[in-house]
Amino acid sequence: MSANVTPTSPPTFGPRCLAAIVDFVVLAIPVAVAVSFYSVFNKTPTEFLNLHPGESPAEISGKFGVRFLSVLSGGYILGSWLYFAITESSSRQATPGKRIFGLYVVDVNRRKVTFGRATARFFAGRPWIHVPLFGWLYVVVDCLFAAIPPRKQAIHDRIAGCLVLRR
Repeated sequence: MSANVTPTSPPTFGPRCLAAIVDFVVLAIPVAVAVSFYSVFNKTPTEFLNLHPGESPAEISGKFGVRFLSVLSGGYILGSWLYFAITESSSRQATPGKRIFGLYVVDVNRRKVTFGRATARFFAGRPWIHVPLFGWLYVVVDCLFAAIPPRKQAIHDRIAGCLVLRR
């Protein structure tokens, strides 16, 4: 660790971005498993392999059905919320992705976040990513907030009164 980095300084953008990618992969695994089992159960075991970027919602709904996609989406939101809220309010104060890169979440007074504050942090940011025609803009602006200002607080961190720090 260099002399000008304190154990509780805000991380640079790179580790935060990489941690988010790791957490996305962790959360994507159960979704992939659910889609795989559903495809096998419905006797269309290769249908999920034919999905591609840019496919319209109507095409995806036609392949898997609105009911399955609704249950899958609801399960993903519930699972994501619990994943982030439980891990960030735990004694480790971090998701597995954050832990890999030495990051952790605290409130603005540098105390461990409660489950409620971690929940607020999740719902202040994550759902916006999935809003059509707006999600990409939210991600860009959120990344700029996490990369540029001195405290490096993303929008959802500011709303929930949190900081992401590195050890």
